[in-house]
Amino acid sequence: MKERFQKFLTLIWIILFVYFIINILHLSWYIASPEGFWGFSYFIQVIRAVLLVLILIVISVFAIWLFVSALISLLKKKSTVNDLIKTLGVIIFIIVITAFNSVWAGSFSFFLSSHLSEKYSLINRTDEYLNKDKFEKAYKLAVKSYDNEQNRNVGWFFILSKLYSQTDFDKKQKLLSKYKATINYGYCLKETLNEDNGEKFFKESILIAKSPLLIEQQTNLLIFPTLSLAEINLNRQNFKVADNYFDNFYDLIRDSDSEDTNQIINTYLIFAEQASRVGDFKKSTKLQMESLNIYEKSDLSKKSNKYLALLLGASASELYNENFTNASNLLLKSKSIAEDKDNRPIYLTYLNVKAQYCLLAGMNNQGDENIIEKSFKEKIFGSSIDDLSLQEKMIKESEQCFKDLVKKSKDISGKNSYNYLDSLIKLGNFYYLTSQFEMAKNIFDKTLDLIEPVKHDNKEVYHDIYIKNLKIKSLKQRIDISKLDEFENFLFDNLNSNYLMLTEEEKEKYIFHLNKKFDFINDFYVKENSELARERLYNNIISVKNVALSSNSALRDYIRNSNNEIKSSFNELLNEKNKMSMSSANYNSNIKTAELIKIKEKKLLEKVYKDPTFKQYLPKYIDWKQIRDSLHHNEVAIEIFNLTISKYPKQNSQYYALLIEPDSKSPQLIELFKEDELKDLLNVGGDTKTRVNSIYNLNNKKLFNLVFAPIEKYLKEDSKIYLSKSGILHNISIPALTKNKRWNVYVLGNTRQITSQNDLRKTDKAVLFGDIDYTSSSDSISDRNRSNNFFKYTYKSLKYTKDEVEKIGELFLNHEEKNLKIHTGIEASEQAFRNISGTETDIIHLATHGYYYNSNNFSLFNDSQFETTSLLRSGLLLAGINNYGLNTPENDGNLTSLEISAMDFSNVDLIVLSACETGLGDVLGSEGVFGLQRAFKIAGAKAMIVSLWQVPDKQTSDLMFKFYSYYLNGQSKYEALRNAQKDLKVDYPDPYYWGAFELIE
Repeated sequence: MKERFQKFLTLIWIILFVYFIINILHLSWYIASPEGFWGFSYFIQVIRAVLLVLILIVISVFAIWLFVSALISLLKKKSTVNDLIKTLGVIIFIIVITAFNSVWAGSFSFFLSSHLSEKYSLINRTDEYLNKDKFEKAYKLAVKSYDNEQNRNVGWFFILSKLYSQTDFDKKQKLLSKYKATINYGYCLKETLNEDNGEKFFKESILIAKSPLLIEQQTNLLIFPTLSLAEINLNRQNFKVADNYFDNFYDLIRDSDSEDTNQIINTYLIFAEQASRVGDFKKSTKLQMESLNIYEKSDLSKKSNKYLALLLGASASELYNENFTNASNLLLKSKSIAEDKDNRPIYLTYLNVKAQYCLLAGMNNQGDENIIEKSFKEKIFGSSIDDLSLQEKMIKESEQCFKDLVKKSKDISGKNSYNYLDSLIKLGNFYYLTSQFEMAKNIFDKTLDLIEPVKHDNKEVYHDIYIKNLKIKSLKQRIDISKLDEFENFLFDNLNSNYLMLTEEEKEKYIFHLNKKFDFINDFYVKENSELARERLYNNIISVKNVALSSNSALRDYIRNSNNEIKSSFNELLNEKNKMSMSSANYNSNIKTAELIKIKEKKLLEKVYKDPTFKQYLPKYIDWKQIRDSLHHNEVAIEIFNLTISKYPKQNSQYYALLIEPDSKSPQLIELFKEDELKDLLNVGGDTKTRVNSIYNLNNKKLFNLVFAPIEKYLKEDSKIYLSKSGILHNISIPALTKNKRWNVYVLGNTRQITSQNDLRKTDKAVLFGDIDYTSSSDSISDRNRSNNFFKYTYKSLKYTKDEVEKIGELFLNHEEKNLKIHTGIEASEQAFRNISGTETDIIHLATHGYYYNSNNFSLFNDSQFETTSLLRSGLLLAGINNYGLNTPENDGNLTSLEISAMDFSNVDLIVLSACETGLGDVLGSEGVFGLQRAFKIAGAKAMIVSLWQVPDKQTSDLMFKFYSYYLNGQSKYEALRNAQKDLKVDYPDPYYWGAFELIE
């Protein structure tokens, strides 16, 4: 019986030992969660680590027992102190040897296995599969890993693992493993365009990252899924949702200076995509190039899909901006990498960029022939292609690339794929742009059949093809314009929905981009030329023209009348924009600052739009009939607009006029001129005086015949004309052009202004600036006219401005009821001008230097690498400008248009800019001129007098005195300026002396 009991006891001990060993192995496996070969190696090292802990526990227990026994023996005087010290030495020796063998000797192996296990973690393995086009393997790995983490529970049988799983340390590790599997699943779906693009799993990973156990790592864990969700919603055109994720993303990276290379590149690419979305392609190109530069400086593979994608993205961006040399260099660099991947989806991108390059280069008669592929036979024996012009070669190569793109898309992605559909659209567009309309129609018919079942999810693509197909059909038959209703409504819906959360700068870029789509519709109406077509055409023109300006003005009006918190927040934003744009900080710092400023602005906009008292500007709130009904006898309204002529091989713009009279049944449509014809007349050499007099004297008749001769038959000898310009006409002086006519031409930003015009004249309170002390040295240029270059020159007071403001001042003082303030010398400061903002001032007169630079010239004088708005490339110079950089930004003498736009001139009836080129700026589509005049309009000024060229000092002084003489004696602004110009013309017949100034209301 005793023997049986001993055997049973032995069996129990064996079972317990085996159970213990199994628990050890399970605990090690549970901790390691191995993946792949190096993951299994990591598991072995975890076993060693667990055993080490157990051995150390056993040794520690034994050592404590040994030490206690020795101490008891010493107390019983059975041993000496030396025996106790020897025992202690033996214990320490055993522990050190054990630790050395188990930890030190195995530490490198443990580190290597752990490191490699992390390196080959889920998302990297998924990337490897995707790069090799092993989509099914990537998907299976994602599903398996995710399911494993969802079911990763342990029962009480494995007691060591169960006890370990109850610790906060293991709960944290489980959350990290679950997070890793979840973002991998989302990433895999996003990259393979599967199901919901991974949105559900990225949201789930955010919830995991917000666990209290992961609080220390939360910021780093939130970056990837937040950025991914922003990208997903951006691709779906859920712009408001995307912007919210971007807000969160920027907050996460705000204090991060050590993102890894891939993180920085991905961030820049997202910023580039955002910029493209609103039509800011210059900024997008800069970001694409910066991403490429970062990658090339890193030690990442120069044969990867990522590198190829960056090369192609940068090339496409350069191509959009017509930098053909840069585009071809990047394309040639990508050629060998792409050809090694000719059976992978990335090769489709290469074919597309190459095809687009050859098409655009060919249409512009440019291009690098090294891009063109030649067969072996052609290389040896030559071919007929050698007899073609460069233009023909490029177009021929482009067609072949688009055909190859269609074939490859079908082979790689299948005939039901989006890639195949997209390639067909691109081939159709090629035939359309090269005027091969029958070929284009056949392709578009095919694509419409493919997209019809899913058109509601691809509205923009569907409408783009549909409208082009209609345009082709219109070449042979009349098109029912009611078929345009759906597309037109789609564009206005897009405009209204997307405008809500765009910044002021984004609105301006976006509308320029959207104009091209409206041009397609307007072109139909021009060709139809029926009463209904002309009515719709007029309504479209006035709805879209200056829409960004009107929207921004409505916003500024609200801010001017809002609480102090919103006012100060907005002014702080403008100050930050000013500082950033003039900053010489590195690009990475500037782009991050710019995006953070944008986030602040969007958060402020959200507050504004939630306020029920805010009245959003509605583009279609006025139609042509309301304008007609506002006209009086002998008055006409004329809207000038231009449409791009996309005829291969050369593009041009055709200008038209829409004219309304008080009794019009519908607007009249009048064909005017082609832009190239006008450019030829304006392309005159010489100094300002020679150039201006050549245009408005020698070429006046030719210029008049282009612009006004086709309209003249609808006008009377003394007609009152409300004229809204477009495009290149913004650079034309209407007073100089119509100098031989008795017409009264009032220049408006948009003829819809006629419906809200009033004849209120306010002349009670005026502020004059002149005879300004720029604190120049004795060597500065003293005889310089009112010029535009404060970066290169120092300035002395303009001689005749003293006489100008003194004489005008006397005119005001002769009217006892007038209130006058004159700022001269060092008192004519930027701060003095700022003090006018928000006051009850009727007239502001500035006799000083004005400036405007286009974006190319501005870079010569400013070290900032950041793209600057036109409101920072134009402005006025006041006291202290020669000490620029030494004074505070609020009083440095450089009054930029951006600073002016932040002010409140809603009470000002007239701004007179007695300076050079104050009417110039960037001309952007239907938005008009971006510069000083736009700044004052945004600030709320009712009317302004601006100049179109560098004006002579003395004659300008005389002109201004005559203007105020008439104006203060009761004439309207327009009548006063017209009569002043007539008077000056007697002594100075040449338009150079009097024709630069124009009244804009």
